[in-house]
Amino acid sequence: MSQDVFLSMPARIPPLPEQRKIAEILRTWDEAIEKLEALRAAKERRITSVRQRLFEAAYASHNRLQRARDIFETVSERARPDLPLLAVMQDIGIVRRDELDRRVAMPDGDTLSYKVIRPGDFVISLRSFEGGLEYSTITGLVSPAYTVLRPNTQLVGEYYRHFFKSRSFIGRLDKLIFGIRDGKQIAFRDFGDMHIPAPPVSEQKTQSRALHALEVDLALEEKRIETLARQKRGLMQKLLTGEWRVKSGEGP
Repeated sequence: MSQDVFLSMPARIPPLPEQRKIAEILRTWDEAIEKLEALRAAKERRITSVRQRLFEAAYASHNRLQRARDIFETVSERARPDLPLLAVMQDIGIVRRDELDRRVAMPDGDTLSYKVIRPGDFVISLRSFEGGLEYSTITGLVSPAYTVLRPNTQLVGEYYRHFFKSRSFIGRLDKLIFGIRDGKQIAFRDFGDMHIPAPPVSEQKTQSRALHALEVDLALEEKRIETLARQKRGLMQKLLTGEWRVKSGEGP
């Protein structure tokens, strides 16, 4: 419960037996949420494990590896101030800035120098060595500080979205740029020299569908947790303000 909601509640101190009953009710909700959170963590580990197995198998098959520069190229399409500004976020990917529920710095001047990114493009962000490259499903503008990658061959973007978030990729990238200054952008020449998986497109589709199914299942678990947490907040407000009263089971 947020501090604002708490402070806006009318002050009421229920009798001690009722306090105990309220605590018991809320503890039941907490236990249910904790169980779902444990299940979510298990499903997150499952996705990580499947990614690792798939991509390590690809690395083990050396004839399926190619230099990254043979699969992706850098693009610097600019002068499109009519397009929306995008934010490159490590936790939620590439999204429109005006749809974010958090504060993001906006450019002071014009955006003529900003780079165009299109669906299927990737962005090398400033902290890619911590969370992989980011994949775009929308068209818009990103800061000129970013490197925009565009496939120069036929591939499945979702397959590489998972690959660039895998420990297989991040671990190898970390070794490649060992000693890099915190916050420094990874140069395309370093990334381009990396060997990365390039299995047949049909196999990329099959594997990306399997990983997508796991993500959908995880998203449902997150939705259940959000729903229970929201219901618990509503219940707390009603119980603690006295709008709803509970029988303590004690006394006459």
